[in-house]
Amino acid sequence: MDYEKVQIRNGRFYSQIMSRILFIIFFISCAVLTLKCTQMTVDAASDKIRMNRSSVTLETGKEFTLKLKGVKKGSEIQWAISGEAAGITVKKGNVCKIIGKEAGKATVFAACDGKIYKCKVKVKLPPPALSEKKVEIKHGERTYIVMEYNSKPVKWTVKNSEIIDTRLIGQYCIMVGKRAGTTYVTAQTGGKTYRCKVTVSESGRPSVVMKKIALTAGHTVRLSVRDTGHKVIKWGVENPEIVSISKYGVVKAKKRGTTRVFAVTNEKTVYAKIRVFDEES
Repeated sequence: MDYEKVQIRNGRFYSQIMSRILFIIFFISCAVLTLKCTQMTVDAASDKIRMNRSSVTLETGKEFTLKLKGVKKGSEIQWAISGEAAGITVKKGNVCKIIGKEAGKATVFAACDGKIYKCKVKVKLPPPALSEKKVEIKHGERTYIVMEYNSKPVKWTVKNSEIIDTRLIGQYCIMVGKRAGTTYVTAQTGGKTYRCKVTVSESGRPSVVMKKIALTAGHTVRLSVRDTGHKVIKWGVENPEIVSISKYGVVKAKKRGTTRVFAVTNEKTVYAKIRVFDEES
């Protein structure tokens, strides 16, 4: 009888042990299953994250906006770039603005939720073009235009060389206004023709600084033209017996009388009236 009781007790004990073992196994299985489901959810969420472009081509000086799509609110994103061809101007949240700096290649990276996403960037030079299509300068003023983004030889021509003087140095055309008017500068390179309209206006109406002068015989005065944009070609006098004038505009009174001196510029001739008195007057 005692033996039977012991057997019953042992059976109950083993049964309890097995139940607990089965419960532990079931608990572990549930935990593993839950962990796998969670991992699958994370992977599925990560799979939805993507860059709006996997590659992009830019011209130097141009910008492009990259976005990391499918990112959960509050997720931390880190942006980075490798290569000197492009640079990051703005990086805020899931948005990153890049700009082309020089011809070449670069790669933009975005790190989020343990994964890295990237976009390949190719930067190229813009097509050749004149720096200006229209130029306005005054008489005597100097300026220049340049054939940009071009490495091929340039043939420069001017439609009317009486309006502007030009100095041609490779990709540069230096211009100086000669007289009022409009002309065109043409650049030919790479089988294409580029044209710039050049308008020259008068810098001002030339005149002698002192229009009326009174001198006593033997005295001198130096004259000049008010508008320095007009080059004085020569000085002269209508009556050289009354006054004389040098090539630098220096007037010397000789004897009593009235006459006019004049300056011949590259635009027009301007005058000044001179009256000479005797020294004892």
